[in-house]
Amino acid sequence: MLSKVHFSLSKITIYLLLTAMLCTAGYYQKYRKGVIEWDIISYYAYLPGLIIYNDLTFSFIDKNTPEGVVIWTERTPENKHVLKMTSGLSILYAAFFLMAHGIAKLQPHMYTPNGYSMVYSLFLILSDIFYTIVGLIYLRNFVPILLLFTLFTYVIFSWWCWWYGGGLSIRPMIDVYCIFAIGLAAFIHTILQAKSPVLKYTTL
Repeated sequence: MLSKVHFSLSKITIYLLLTAMLCTAGYYQKYRKGVIEWDIISYYAYLPGLIIYNDLTFSFIDKNTPEGVVIWTERTPENKHVLKMTSGLSILYAAFFLMAHGIAKLQPHMYTPNGYSMVYSLFLILSDIFYTIVGLIYLRNFVPILLLFTLFTYVIFSWWCWWYGGGLSIRPMIDVYCIFAIGLAAFIHTILQAKSPVLKYTTL
């Protein structure tokens, strides 16, 4: 009985969060105003640099930065460009970036295929929603409902997420991706426990 209640409450939590994220994304329509800004510029730049401009040295920005493209780099002692952030978020963004780039290539009259038009911002927001929900779906099988509600509250009401835009589909900051990472780690740990008698008695 308790397990059924836990399952129901966890499902309700996830549905509430999904509804809140979709409503917030639709209401604020941040993707129309600009999602790739501030820290996101540095997290994201690997994708257009590699896939569109074929240049992870970012030397192309010295010659003629394409219109609408914003890339912030630091300089090495050898005067080479280097991004301040590591590529972890770009890896998570990648599938959604490729979908957005495909749409932009098919409809260049609507979306400039430069990595920075509205369709790219929209798909980054969708990645934010996707990874949060998938992470919570993983977690509902491994954590108490109280912890699930705590994560739910964190995503919605944390001043960092709410004010700076990291959660609820305002800006795809690193915060909500941690929920996916924790859920995925719990899932992988369970698989390893099932395969190994030694790991069966370990904790995550």
